[in-house]
Amino acid sequence: YELENLNKGMRALLERSIMYIRYLSLIALTGGLTLTLAAPVSAQSVENPDQPRRKIIRKVEPIPYWVEADQLSIRDNPVAGNVVGILELGKKIKAYESFENWVRITPDGNTARWINADYLTNTPITWTNYDSKAKSKRFSRANSSSSDIILKKIRVPGDRSARLHATSIRTPAENEKLIVTRQNFRAGPYFMKHHIKCQDQENPEIKFLGEGFNYVMMERQAKLNIARSKTVSANKAVDRPIVPDYEPNATVKAIGNFACKYKGESF
Repeated sequence: YELENLNKGMRALLERSIMYIRYLSLIALTGGLTLTLAAPVSAQSVENPDQPRRKIIRKVEPIPYWVEADQLSIRDNPVAGNVVGILELGKKIKAYESFENWVRITPDGNTARWINADYLTNTPITWTNYDSKAKSKRFSRANSSSSDIILKKIRVPGDRSARLHATSIRTPAENEKLIVTRQNFRAGPYFMKHHIKCQDQENPEIKFLGEGFNYVMMERQAKLNIARSKTVSANKAVDRPIVPDYEPNATVKAIGNFACKYKGESF
């Protein structure tokens, strides 16, 4: 009886083997089959809630550059920050972060120091291979602490003590200006950004966009205000503007008039 059961088991195993061989032959004839195999449960990674997750830290290597100017100002903030040092021609630096055409030359965690990337080169340079005459007029203004930035004086009628300058003027559309200004106070510089419509140059339409104690702070606030305004417009919730309208004072009017009458190149 046991022998008979053993023979039945062997025959069943043989039949299954034959069927499996036929199945493999069919796969080979039809061009194959792609299988996705899962690991056994015991081999799969099970997250332990008591064990802290491991963070993947991507280390970005700073980019080396060399100073390509007689002297280059180090500033505490990009775009018209205060001068806190000077770099000489050929000095090697490392760029850890970029903002517009400025780079941060101090590592994370240190006091931020910025320089104008327009005055850098990615190849070593010395006085023997430096040709200041080959540079543009903007680069040829050597030995000046303000040569790495452009400042345009804005006169405020009735206020001779106003230390107000335009640090950037752009033309996004016809009869429109985007202007960034820096005004120096005893407590430090203060930046503002305005959008000017110049259809009526004597009474331009002035819209406030952002402000801050440095250019980065001002630009972030301006982008946030614009994004919020778009969200409000999309939701048709126009009960109140994100940036409230305000009556332009003498300083703001001077900014608007200066922007509309400025005919030079954008900077």
